[in-house]
Amino acid sequence: MKTLKIFTTMMAVLLLTNICAADNEQTTVQDEKITIVCQPELNSLATIWATGYEKSSNAKLTIVTQNPNEQQLSANTLYLVDENSALLKNGANWKMLAAHDVVVAIMNSGNQEIEHLNKQGVTSKSLFLALKGKVTWNQLVKGASGKQVKCYIANTPDVIEKTSVFTGITQENISKETLLPVADLLAKVQKDLNAIGFCKLSDIVNPGENAFIQGIALVPIDKNKNSLLDPFENIGQNPAAFTRGVWIGKYPRELCGDIFLVASEKPAGQASIDFLSYVLNNGQNQFKDAGFAVLTGREKTIARAAFSNLAETPAIPKAKSRNSGGLLMGGILILALIALAVYLFARRRNTTEISGEDLEIAPVLNEKTIRSPKGLYYGKSHTWAFMEPDGLVNVGVDDFMKRITGAITQIKFKEPGERIRKGEKLFSLVHEGKQLDIYSPITGYIREQNQALLKSPAKLNTVSFTEGWIYKIEPANWLKDTGFMFMVEKYREWLDDEFTRLKDFLANTANNNQLVYQHIVLQDGGELKDEVLADLGPEIWEEFQTRFIDVSK
Repeated sequence: MKTLKIFTTMMAVLLLTNICAADNEQTTVQDEKITIVCQPELNSLATIWATGYEKSSNAKLTIVTQNPNEQQLSANTLYLVDENSALLKNGANWKMLAAHDVVVAIMNSGNQEIEHLNKQGVTSKSLFLALKGKVTWNQLVKGASGKQVKCYIANTPDVIEKTSVFTGITQENISKETLLPVADLLAKVQKDLNAIGFCKLSDIVNPGENAFIQGIALVPIDKNKNSLLDPFENIGQNPAAFTRGVWIGKYPRELCGDIFLVASEKPAGQASIDFLSYVLNNGQNQFKDAGFAVLTGREKTIARAAFSNLAETPAIPKAKSRNSGGLLMGGILILALIALAVYLFARRRNTTEISGEDLEIAPVLNEKTIRSPKGLYYGKSHTWAFMEPDGLVNVGVDDFMKRITGAITQIKFKEPGERIRKGEKLFSLVHEGKQLDIYSPITGYIREQNQALLKSPAKLNTVSFTEGWIYKIEPANWLKDTGFMFMVEKYREWLDDEFTRLKDFLANTANNNQLVYQHIVLQDGGELKDEVLADLGPEIWEEFQTRFIDVSK
């Protein structure tokens, strides 16, 4: 042991000496300058990124605010645009998804109907009526007054389009009096207690303060249209909470958009690569309270693949070394020697000190450990479906849900003959009294229960997919329903985001529950413990139902 310590110390000293030598031999190399041309409504995002990057790298970025067009593209320039930009229509241009923006319905923070709104929310149909004009509050929400609602839309193409798609009103039926510049719209809503406006979330926040501008509040959206603002839909307390809700699917997709960085050709200069790497890593954390939503894990992976030499973690060099290649190889060699020495020592210790002992290694839970056979359809309710030759569809629960719950002690079945609709509760998984409701991926009639699971629910965690079906269902619209499900390749991609959502849920819950914290490791790509919900209390299961399962159905 003493010999190993001496050897490891010597190697570490040599490595430090190597690194110091590299620092002493560095000479400053001037990288190319970066210019960001951004649409006016994206200036705040460009400024946030430029400020954060300059602090990290001592680099200097130039921001130009204007609506770029195809004729203005030039080298060493990045263009920050929304999804409607003409630059994206040219397939020859390089592009990278960088962030998301959101269109919101806003109202005066002193609105006298706010109590009813916060209980019921408003639906897309309600907002359609408001945009048509001459509608009163009690026509939008029960129990409200008969005062007339006035509705306005910011006169930018993106806001108009998304508002139209979400509410169902055609752009031709939107009156010119309804369309206003953003500044005028905000002034109207701030003065009128009965006004509703549609604009970008970034138009109504104070960057760096995590607060909405004075006199403005969000109109709560009843996403699932059940005339009740469920806890998972109540996300409008502040910009950070709202964009977090958008990220995990609590807000209508029709009102969410994409923001891209575009260039005339794939960036190759080191300065551009470092900046883009920053945008996809640290830069994602810089704008959560500024009215923009971050990328999911899969989106960031796709964005990194937009050019081959983009590192997973950004390296922002202030200078370049004359002999960096040789010094780097020397450092790698020393690290390899240290690793070899530690390995040999550990191996020797294992064989001499703990030979024959049984070591328990806690199974980990990640995308690679989830079973997903080919040939099945997978639903967003964490179910699978497979049609047998007789036309009946076997339906079961996916491996992800089985792995996080632990051993199932009861399955609550529906009776054969019952009609079930897609998105309705199909069965419940119970672990020692704690329950999760699982929703149906298809519409049809239940024809048979799995008697083996009815008698022994615990088998669900160990049987194969072939034997692990829960119902046989006679489908009513099989082709339509399968259009909303995944085959295995897309399912595996979707699981990546589901694990991100799971870690996000557990991280939030861990702030108030020490037992939850003991079951998770979330920094530096750490893994989750298998059966992560098994030992947690019923209140955590209830939260998981509303904040994770229900938002995806």
